[in-house]
Amino acid sequence: MLARYRFTVASINPFVSSGLSLRPAGTGTGLSHHGITAGAGLEMRVRGVNISPTLRYKRWAEPRNNFGLPPARPDQLGFLVGFDRSSASSPVAGAMVEFGLPKNLFVEVDGLYRPLHATDVPTDGSGEGRRVRFATLTWEFPVLSKYKLPTPKARPFIELGPSFRAFGNLQSAPPSHYGVTAGTGIEMSLGRLKIAPAFRFTRWARDRMFQNPDFAHAFPNQAQVLVGVYF
Repeated sequence: MLARYRFTVASINPFVSSGLSLRPAGTGTGLSHHGITAGAGLEMRVRGVNISPTLRYKRWAEPRNNFGLPPARPDQLGFLVGFDRSSASSPVAGAMVEFGLPKNLFVEVDGLYRPLHATDVPTDGSGEGRRVRFATLTWEFPVLSKYKLPTPKARPFIELGPSFRAFGNLQSAPPSHYGVTAGTGIEMSLGRLKIAPAFRFTRWARDRMFQNPDFAHAFPNQAQVLVGVYF
């Protein structure tokens, strides 16, 4: 979970990042569950794809008890390359409520704020060189059934259910109001807090104006990495 600051330099954008790293570790492995991460890299756009080579350094906390095993090295250096087709980042933030049911089942309801970005590019030659950026503000409401594996400390989970979408300040054709969401993640305890990073995929229904080329439309496929923090 990293905070990133990006510098704007021509077509190549250097950036630095820092934050918290979490990892599940089974009982008896002698591995710590948390550490700090710092990194630096470059973001460049090649044929509509953002490519981000990054060098990262992690410092893991010392384990409280390694059960007589040789201690793991706390320092970790990694080189990663990210690929992203989106033309702009869309921050996602909101609130979540979870209800417990028998047999490790739960129901989670979220309210997530997410702007949808678009660029208006004229194709008839009348406004050559004119590009207009705009955003449609949306709220997403996933209602998910969740199953958590009954394991100590770190609990993997899967989730599935419908998602609903409301919008404001409409700048183009309205996006669809409903879809289906599936996800997976892991819930970890950090003191009195529980932290649950998750990967979700949502398939939205087609927009009503999807067949009209004169109107912008939202992509029906949506992938998200979310981090829930609750107690």
